[in-house]
Amino acid sequence: MIGRGKVKKQVVNKCQNCGNEYTKNYCNSCGQKIFTANDKSIKHIFEEAFHFITHFEGSFFTTFKTVLFKPSKLTLDYCNGVRKKYFKPISFYLFLVVLYLLFPIFSGLNMEMGSYTSLPIIGKTVSHQIEQRTTQANITEDKLAEKFEHKSHSTSKILLLTLIPLTSFLLKMLYWRKNKDWYKNLILATEINIFYLLLFFLIFPIIYISILLLFRLNDLNDELIGTITTILFGIYTSVVFRNVFKSKRWVSIMKGFLFAFIHTFLIIYIYKILVFQLTFLLI
Repeated sequence: MIGRGKVKKQVVNKCQNCGNEYTKNYCNSCGQKIFTANDKSIKHIFEEAFHFITHFEGSFFTTFKTVLFKPSKLTLDYCNGVRKKYFKPISFYLFLVVLYLLFPIFSGLNMEMGSYTSLPIIGKTVSHQIEQRTTQANITEDKLAEKFEHKSHSTSKILLLTLIPLTSFLLKMLYWRKNKDWYKNLILATEINIFYLLLFFLIFPIIYISILLLFRLNDLNDELIGTITTILFGIYTSVVFRNVFKSKRWVSIMKGFLFAFIHTFLIIYIYKILVFQLTFLLI
């Protein structure tokens, strides 16, 4: 006679997160993992730290290399479900935004108040606003500039987020027949802006320092910097458009450089105007 084995009694756990009762290792309501004594051990803490570092490093550098050397691959892979090996595009972009604004190599996106007075078109208006504010508030321009710089760090970060929807809209206008997937459009806009920040933060600084050392120069003017970055950006977006929208080579080049010029205009004028006006309003 075959004996019956003992039926193992299932342990009912109560989720500390949502209060749901469950018998597995994870709550079937909110997904919270069961908390055990092992989770409190020093060994487990180091295991989690090691996992985070290796996962972060792997996905971060994979995304970094893909954006730089394989234009549009991040967008195409991500929209086709290949995501595990990549850092989330929006998170990657936000990380670069914070990094750039904390350690700006060029004044570009993180300008001092006085620098806005030399901008074409709005320079005189800015000068008048500064003069009017110092008179009304009975404050020195240096003190006002100090307050402006303190506040602009936060406003410039927030407003950089507007580049993604603005870029997405611009892509829609350039390829309104072929570009009907808004999700793909936003991911592509994010990838393009990731490259733009990398261009300013990594690629151009290397070129910039190399030129200064090679030709023994003290500095390069902003116009030359803008021209070189726009050309590099135009080449990149031309390749992206060719890969994503499958347009003819000459169409991709034409639209790629048109996009680069408009995007640069958005950064140099529209973005900087918004940063100044919002910051000035808040101080």
